[in-house]
Amino acid sequence: MTRRAFTLVEAVIAMVVLSIAVPATLAMIHDATLARAESAMSTRASWLGSMVAEQILADVASDDPQLGMEALEDATAYLDHPDAGLFARLEDAIAPYREQGLEATVEIGPLVSESFTTTGDDVQDIYRQVVIAVQWNTPRGDQRSAPVAFLVTDPTP
Repeated sequence: MTRRAFTLVEAVIAMVVLSIAVPATLAMIHDATLARAESAMSTRASWLGSMVAEQILADVASDDPQLGMEALEDATAYLDHPDAGLFARLEDAIAPYREQGLEATVEIGPLVSESFTTTGDDVQDIYRQVVIAVQWNTPRGDQRSAPVAFLVTDPTP
């Protein structure tokens, strides 16, 4: 009867192979996990930006006398009024994103023409540029921002 077993040389070779392969594999798994997390945050940022943009477009098209294109004239009141401001109205929808580290900001520009310049002509200066930026920190510690810019105008001339 013969016994089969690992020799000391075989055991040392196996340990060397494992000591090289396992850290490399763990590093790849770690990188893949971080990439997946970054992708998920990027997707969430897109959802948050889209939600804010859709609400602004709905407000501009609204028949409510406190909304519409005129509401954008005073950007601070439109965005930050404690009861009727955009962020107050969206608080319940934004809260889960904020808990995950996402933050949205909105900038509303002056009236401009279709060429993005202020001409002083009320017939041409009928657009406002809106810029929504969603910021977050990545799992790697970097700060990212996803800006979205668009023009709005009164849909009922």
